[in-house]
Amino acid sequence: MTSPLPPSSHARLFVLLPESSDPAAALHWFNPDSRQSGHTPLAGLPASERLTLLLAPPQLNTHALKLPRQPAHKLLPLLRQTLEDRTLGKADTLHLSHRQDKDGLTRLHACDKAWLAGWLGRFADAQRPVFAAHALTDYLPAGDEAVWLALPHGGVLRNAAGESAWFDDAAIARACAGGDTEPAQTDWQTALTSNGSNPIALLHGDIRPRNPARSVDWRLLRRPLLLLALLAGATYLVALAQWWQGRNAVTNLQREIRQSYAAAFPGEPIVDPTLQIASKLRAAGISQNGSQGQRLSDWLQRLETTLDAGVQFTELSWNNNELKLTLGNGDAQAAVGKLNAAGFKAVLDTKSGKPVLTLSEKAR
Repeated sequence: MTSPLPPSSHARLFVLLPESSDPAAALHWFNPDSRQSGHTPLAGLPASERLTLLLAPPQLNTHALKLPRQPAHKLLPLLRQTLEDRTLGKADTLHLSHRQDKDGLTRLHACDKAWLAGWLGRFADAQRPVFAAHALTDYLPAGDEAVWLALPHGGVLRNAAGESAWFDDAAIARACAGGDTEPAQTDWQTALTSNGSNPIALLHGDIRPRNPARSVDWRLLRRPLLLLALLAGATYLVALAQWWQGRNAVTNLQREIRQSYAAAFPGEPIVDPTLQIASKLRAAGISQNGSQGQRLSDWLQRLETTLDAGVQFTELSWNNNELKLTLGNGDAQAAVGKLNAAGFKAVLDTKSGKPVLTLSEKAR
């Protein structure tokens, strides 16, 4: 037996199943990528990324049948009946795999169902997942001539009629091939690396790989999950802080509006200052979207930039393009001077005991 390669080098591994069902039976294994092979029990097989089982005669029988093309569910009963007529035995214990080719022939592989299921179970118990199972004869070169596939402990002969058999001795195989010409020679390296092979999948229906369930090691995921939880918590706290900041800003703005409304209209109940101001403007014939409303808005902006920040008004009246303001504090004469300099016509009236400014546009 050749020494096993490092596990990482066995991308593909082909294992030839023996006739025996003994778990300790030696298995032929082939690595076409490194062109190495070996002979070892199941426990000693090299590691691989993709393990394929190979079935050969006499464990697998191959037949070429001329049958009408039809769906698989209708073809399977006909295959069983035809196989029973040929072998004079029951096909219930056989696992059948077939393919309808373009040449009109139906290729049929048959093997013992219990034997194949037993080996699949042994590979699963040994933690060796099986990727696929194929007939070894499907890797032989296509054609009508006889072919001899040499293996380490014998080989497979396919004659011109398409029948295959296992021989321990190449000389006996050549004698059984018949004809005047020697059978074509090939080896497992050439067969398993051929690009023209199209093997029939043998694992289907009730016979499928019983691969062991892989348990998840949550300890490896503990750190990523913890970091993810911390990130989610931080994101939630930032969003909560932004919401609280926005809520406080809205509350402060509403408070300032209520205070301004209370100062402008003392003694009047406050329900919704924004709606109440809009109602007063409509009552005065001023539309917020009209020219009067736009002029009032422009004047108030000019007042804000002209007068000092500490100047407050207790009353405001707008009528016929005149704005009357009652000062609550500040120097009235200084305010008049600034307003006249800003382009207003400002008149101060103190007859009522309160400084009242009347603003209008200067004549141009």
